[in-house]
Amino acid sequence: MVFDTVEKQDIRTLDIDKMIKGFALTEYVFKSLVTVSTTNGDNIRWYQETAADLTATAPSVVADIAPLAQFTTLEHTWTRQNSFPRKYGVEGFISMEDLRTTDIDVQARTVLRLTRAVVKQVDTRIYNILTETKAQATLEQQGHWALDGMM
Repeated sequence: MVFDTVEKQDIRTLDIDKMIKGFALTEYVFKSLVTVSTTNGDNIRWYQETAADLTATAPSVVADIAPLAQFTTLEHTWTRQNSFPRKYGVEGFISMEDLRTTDIDVQARTVLRLTRAVVKQVDTRIYNILTETKAQATLEQQGHWALDGMM
């Protein structure tokens, strides 16, 4: 018969910390800044108003109009736009073994990450529309600068 003594493996305890550490979630904020509406159609027609303030072109003026002179006529414009709803969605795979034997809550973490993947795509789309670009909302440093100003 073998007895367990100090430093034997089967008398040590194992503490498992089930919290995920070492990351911070990025906040996605653009959806809260825009109008969200529902539709039953596959096409949305809307009108975009001229963004700039109305100004008079020379020789017309808005201020310091001469006595008995007619006012300057200013007009703004609307542009008819069409939008098409976009469908967003993802799915994940979790094995039964992972659900039963893993130390962390795999199901909750997977749902969180899948949800955030969709939210990021929506946020990026809103950013691209607002800035009229097709770029991601990230900045990267490339290259280096030498003292003489040459790359």
